[in-house]
Amino acid sequence: SLSFALDGLLWDTRAAGFHHTDLLLLALNALVIFRLGRRFATEPSRPLATAAALCAALLFLLHPLQVELLPAAPRRADALCLLFSLLALQRATRPVGVGPVGAGPVGGWPLALLVTFAVLSKETGLLALPLAALGVHLHSTPATHSKHSKHGGERLRQTFRTLTPTLTLVLVALAARTAILSGLGGYGDSAPGRGSASGLSALAELPTRLGQYAALVLYPQPLFANPTPALCISLLALGLALATLLCLRPREPGKRTAIPLLLIWLAGAALLNSTAGRVSWWYGLQFLPPLVLLLAQFIERAGSTWRNGGRLFPIPLSLVTVLCALPQVSRSGALVEYTEWQRGSDATREWLGRAQAALAPARQGTRLTLVDMPAGVIPAQTGPAVHSAALLAPYSLVAWLEVHFPGRTFRLAERQGAMLDAGPQGTGRLPIHIEFSRRLVP
Repeated sequence: SLSFALDGLLWDTRAAGFHHTDLLLLALNALVIFRLGRRFATEPSRPLATAAALCAALLFLLHPLQVELLPAAPRRADALCLLFSLLALQRATRPVGVGPVGAGPVGGWPLALLVTFAVLSKETGLLALPLAALGVHLHSTPATHSKHSKHGGERLRQTFRTLTPTLTLVLVALAARTAILSGLGGYGDSAPGRGSASGLSALAELPTRLGQYAALVLYPQPLFANPTPALCISLLALGLALATLLCLRPREPGKRTAIPLLLIWLAGAALLNSTAGRVSWWYGLQFLPPLVLLLAQFIERAGSTWRNGGRLFPIPLSLVTVLCALPQVSRSGALVEYTEWQRGSDATREWLGRAQAALAPARQGTRLTLVDMPAGVIPAQTGPAVHSAALLAPYSLVAWLEVHFPGRTFRLAERQGAMLDAGPQGTGRLPIHIEFSRRLVP
């Protein structure tokens, strides 16, 4: 991708530089979540709204899921997709309670570019389009214009006019992406190691997958020595549902809330990600922003009610917020040491050193065997553990060969697997044949 190419120019092959870029993307995502938290606050001028938005950003930043994602190079696409989606939503909305007069423009070509960048970063960026459309429609017009008023038709026409550049640019980008990649992405039924259901057929399995998504986001690491995750996840999900219903009670006339938008965001993420055919750790990233922003709404509503003299209503909201934050903050990478990535890195360096020593004197046409390529790390059975510490894959071995042995031609064959080519092809030279096998690092 373009970001890796820029990193290559800046850092060459130094992994620390690439990791610094990933940390920067994480910080930028957290910053935009903070701004959205302030934007979705009922009364943005109050310090309480700022504190709630800060809590949302910190929960996103400290979530244990980041330990799974940050060291994995392919997951930069997810971080970039999320960043452009968040920026698009910020562009498409105004602070709650602010009408169009004097509030600055929404939509336009900046929104079109942001949504397009999200789509080009990853296919799940398609969710940015309906979210932006909903944001433009709900948050760029006065709250007094209800959907049943005579202004409803004009609101729809205005929304369509605002989104015309976005729709045009996204359609062009989708056509180009489909032509280049022969599809939008995702996994086919025959992809190795994937689930049997993919595409629209996977929607039938959505109820099952919802439990897996909830585990990734609500209860990513065990809190107890003998955890009962199903019970904990069910209680947390029930608490979120009850707290949401409490916050959706009738409010004062003219008061709006971002909770319906956040619920639609969560539902859209579930529907879109269910078409991938498999639930993996990185899919949880799409659910984090609406979840932490929903918790920010609970914090603000509880604090506002308490300040106005209410004593009973804030208790369940505060309790749900604390219970949802506890498994995230207490098992954050900032507080808990995760050793899987370091063990995997040490094993990878050692294996690549042996491979380089064996390949350096090899001539074209030579046959070599490289055994026990570290492909992942076996996670701990109890306590906090990284579950996605993937290390070397065949395509990464191809890239490593082309970087460290430029000009040489290789043919890789995994035992009982497919064959891959590396280096310049069609030169007429016999390739160096490499047979390799994988293993998991204990």
